[in-house]
Amino acid sequence: MLAAQDLVLDYRSGTAIAHAVDTVSLRVERGSFIGLIGPSGS
Repeated sequence: MLAAQDLVLDYRSGTAIAHAVDTVSLRVERGSFIGLIGPSGS
């Protein structure tokens, strides 16, 4: 099993902050397949 809980990812450039991920949780059971696709398709 793979589990992640309350992930947060921010990018900082000078004084600007971009909140890329805000409290995301994920659980993938053994033998499962998943795909994550963003707006850009990557």
